[in-house]
Amino acid sequence: MKDLFQGYYAPKVEVIQKLWENALFVFDTNVLLNFYRYSEETTESLFQLFEKLKNRIFIPYQVAYEYHKNIVNVIAQQIPKYEETVIALNKAKSLLETKKNHPFLSKLFMKRLLSFLKNLT
Repeated sequence: MKDLFQGYYAPKVEVIQKLWENALFVFDTNVLLNFYRYSEETTESLFQLFEKLKNRIFIPYQVAYEYHKNIVNVIAQQIPKYEETVIALNKAKSLLETKKNHPFLSKLFMKRLLSFLKNLT
């Protein structure tokens, strides 16, 4: 029964270890496009992983085609996200500067928070 439905059973540790040592890694387009969506730390970690696996990575033609077809749009989609973040930070700063809305926050905390927000925008 396990032979017919292998996907429902966890493989043995030896099988997983053998796969990690010998498997070919094939990534879809989104894995490559997500490099433009991930944080710098995540991107760096993935680049390090790709470097370790470089002799066992295969990128199909269709994946490369879709990557090149979509890369400009993916990058362009990031611009409004940054703008929205700056707007939200400025709004938070404006709300905090109205002291009557936050009477229970200490002056020191408010000073540090406003300084932090000022440095971000």
